[in-house]
Amino acid sequence: ITYTAPMICELIRQHNTVSKDACPCDACKGADATWISWDGTTAFENGKHYRLAADVQLTGMITIPKGTTVVLDLNGKTITAAADSRCFEVSGELSIINSTADTDADGNYTGLITGGVAATNDTDNVLRGGNINIEKGTSSSAPGGTLKLYGGTIANGQAANAGGNVKVGKFAKFYMYGGSIVDGTA
Repeated sequence: ITYTAPMICELIRQHNTVSKDACPCDACKGADATWISWDGTTAFENGKHYRLAADVQLTGMITIPKGTTVVLDLNGKTITAAADSRCFEVSGELSIINSTADTDADGNYTGLITGGVAATNDTDNVLRGGNINIEKGTSSSAPGGTLKLYGGTIANGQAANAGGNVKVGKFAKFYMYGGSIVDGTA
């Protein structure tokens, strides 16, 4: 199945009880549905849909800032973390999908986020969140980041203390509607 931006937003809204009018993406605002090819080097813009056209080797950690909402289609491709770095630091909202099957005919994962190594937390020097760190908030009225996993695989992350693949901070949110999280070590 080939997913279009409005189809993805409908899938996301089904889980989030968000009306079409409240969705931040261009497709739901009546603009043309546009998938932006992402190569791992450009910053994400709020309300946009990004799709991998090829495998991506990151050169540093990608940050989703507070107030930014992004949909990322892995499209059967792989994002590999930079050496000694995690893939994503999420303070805003990141929805991850994989518009292809999550495994190929041989059972190998497709749509993969892999190879992240936890960064040192500035406050207590504890290593947490190998591939993705969902940044903590200060209270329920000032929440942290949000990760929504609809497809793809998060794998092979490493952290010395907690969250080999994904670390969810206090007052942060993680929703897993599909996909897999495998082979992390903490």
